[in-house]
Amino acid sequence: MSINKINGYLIHSKDFNLYDQILTYITEDGFIKTFYALGVKKINSKNARSIKMGNFVEIEFFNSSKISKIKKICNINEYDFKKCKNLALLIMNAIIYFQKYIDKNIYYMYKEFLVLILREYNEYFLSIIIITKFTHYSYKYFSKFKTINYYYYDNLINKNSLKLNKSELDFLKNIYDDDITISNLYNLYRSTIDFINLFKKIYNAFKNQINNWGNKYE
Repeated sequence: MSINKINGYLIHSKDFNLYDQILTYITEDGFIKTFYALGVKKINSKNARSIKMGNFVEIEFFNSSKISKIKKICNINEYDFKKCKNLALLIMNAIIYFQKYIDKNIYYMYKEFLVLILREYNEYFLSIIIITKFTHYSYKYFSKFKTINYYYYDNLINKNSLKLNKSELDFLKNIYDDDITISNLYNLYRSTIDFINLFKKIYNAFKNQINNWGNKYE
């Protein structure tokens, strides 16, 4: 069984047996890869220290045609553990985890949003942008989100009963304006209550399309 190395970010973990886990990463070459991690829930496990959402790690593994087994995980860049439960990070991980096809552009977007999360932008603000950015990009790749396209406001409202006011529509439109930076967009619409209200509308339009979101973010 050959040994390989790959770098990536943890986006999902699932307990398996008493001490093991199934770990899923978005890798720097633009793939989603799942590994079997033996014994990582044991107190003396060295690999357990590197199993944190947002950590950029090097994974040494035994390659397999079924599921590859992890030998060693080493931190390259360690993420602030306090932000691992950030709503924007959880949603971004969930969206990516449930997709069949991604590429390097999605990986680069992931890295960019990690930086924004570290800068402590409002998590509802970032969650709105993440959902619209990732699902617009996914029109070609992500089949589960094809029904919602923010370029066609009338169809969006009619087909999905998503009742948005003019300010909310303008905000979504500006997300796709290449001339507007994230910081400028934040300053234009810097209202936590507005961000929360818009997030709820958008989230409700998406939550039934993703198995497993359920009540986690409600």
